[in-house]
Amino acid sequence: MKIKSIFLAAALFWSVASSAQVVMERDTIDNLTWAVTSNGVLTISGSGDIPNYTNTSRAPWSYYKNIIATVVIGDSVTSIGNWAFYEHSTLTSVTIGNSVTTIGGSAFEDCTVLDSVTIPNSVTTIKGLTFKGCKSLTFISIPNSVTTIGRETFYNCIKLPSIIIPNGIKSIRDMTFMQCYSLTSIILPDSLTTLELQAFISCVLLDSITLPTSLTTIGIRAFQDCTGLKSITIPKNVTTIEGAAFHNCTGLKSITIQARTPPAIESAVFNNVPVTIPVYIPCGTYEAYSTNLYWHWAWGIYTVPVEFSNFIDPARDTTFYSAAFKQGETYSDANFPNLISEGKYCKTLQSIDGCDSVVCLTLRYEGTNIAETQGIASSPKIYPNPATNQLTITNYELREATVDYSIYNIVGQKVMQGVLQGRDAINCVSTINVEPLAKGMYYLRVGEKTVKFIKE
Repeated sequence: MKIKSIFLAAALFWSVASSAQVVMERDTIDNLTWAVTSNGVLTISGSGDIPNYTNTSRAPWSYYKNIIATVVIGDSVTSIGNWAFYEHSTLTSVTIGNSVTTIGGSAFEDCTVLDSVTIPNSVTTIKGLTFKGCKSLTFISIPNSVTTIGRETFYNCIKLPSIIIPNGIKSIRDMTFMQCYSLTSIILPDSLTTLELQAFISCVLLDSITLPTSLTTIGIRAFQDCTGLKSITIPKNVTTIEGAAFHNCTGLKSITIQARTPPAIESAVFNNVPVTIPVYIPCGTYEAYSTNLYWHWAWGIYTVPVEFSNFIDPARDTTFYSAAFKQGETYSDANFPNLISEGKYCKTLQSIDGCDSVVCLTLRYEGTNIAETQGIASSPKIYPNPATNQLTITNYELREATVDYSIYNIVGQKVMQGVLQGRDAINCVSTINVEPLAKGMYYLRVGEKTVKFIKE
């Protein structure tokens, strides 16, 4: 029998205390009873399932959808049907009983002021579009009992900042987090194997995400327009990356691919991604990746091959680079400590997977206009070079018994001068005490000839 109570005190002879909340309507559905009170509380009690509804056949309490602020679902209710609370525009909180196992599709879709949801441990299935358009949702707790989350579940939850996906979930379905503009943190489970179509499209604040090693497939446009994403590591078990998966991820600084066999890749995966960023691959796989027809950057109508780097610790600089320093300065680097002479230096680094990589540094001196004289037989010859305390000079100009000399630093300043005294009339050998000089590079001028040396 249907019971309907409308608050009309005089007509219905209801006497209530001033603090009580009046039942505006009460009704039954099978073994369930529902009631809406004047303070906007909808209570559903009894045992069994809340039925499935449709866009054209709504739940009976939807007549009050613009005043219901709280939904309380009793502990004996076993499921929440499709479209049960669709477009309840004033709903701010919901309590779900601990016997509910299924939350139906679109059950809370477009509940635009719903801000917090805790799902009980009894729930195993969240169907598609359940919280789509919940634009005020800032917190949701999903227990490990949940093994299925449907497509578009959190589509357009524009204020949701973080979420933990429970263990047991194997797939992030189509458009699950599409347009979650505030999402910055998400923890994915070790059970995950697939990211489906547009799973994280337009999550513009998502700057990092750890993909589990169980992952095998990254779907079409999965991370498209994730412009805040700074780096991505593609796990070793990924075999397929579908079209435009990272399209327009303009903030990417590096990509690391752990698979030794290049994953099958479709068109425009890296379309509009900066072409200068490093791409790290496992040692010994360069040929396999570089000869793969589809591993390329796409930029507009143009495609260029991906430039693969050795798979070593990205914190180490694996490129050729150069540096300059002046007299009196010593170049120091974690890989090249205390270098004092110009030239090219190479060093072998150990990579994180056991493959060596060579790093090279080119040093140069700047700040002098002194040119070294080369290729002239009468030019001074010096040794040792580098010198520590004493510099020996032979074969200086015209083999005169004495000749003036000057020493200049790298910026052209004269730092020492004197007269060379020949000790051997044939070879014209002489010495200079250079111990007072600071470490660095210098130019020795004897007469009109100049030669470079290092003081160490």
